[in-house]
Amino acid sequence: MNPYNGNGAWWWDPGNGHRPPSQGIPRRGACFFKERNYRGEYFCMNSGASFNLLPPGFNDKITSIQVYGRVSMVVYNDANFRGENVSINRSVSDLSAWQLNSNRNKNWNNRISSIQIN
Repeated sequence: MNPYNGNGAWWWDPGNGHRPPSQGIPRRGACFFKERNYRGEYFCMNSGASFNLLPPGFNDKITSIQVYGRVSMVVYNDANFRGENVSINRSVSDLSAWQLNSNRNKNWNNRISSIQIN
């Protein structure tokens, strides 16, 4: 339950078009991308990790999520695990297809501010 501090094997920022290196992909966890179809800048988290505040430049900027292994996560609209939330247990190539429960005219694209992975 810590904000990003710049350390940890789960963080990569290789530039456009690159994927997480095979030695860096979490066996159980997820990677969070700024663009659809798992592209663009990203960071990864292992199972059991949580962020009450996302890494710099990622707050309300996540568009796709690649899940590795059997994990479930809860993503939150607001920091500190507050606001609207949704459980995710599979990869999502475009969060604009996931509608908010409270307002079907809005979606989860560029809306995530905190994450818990179980």
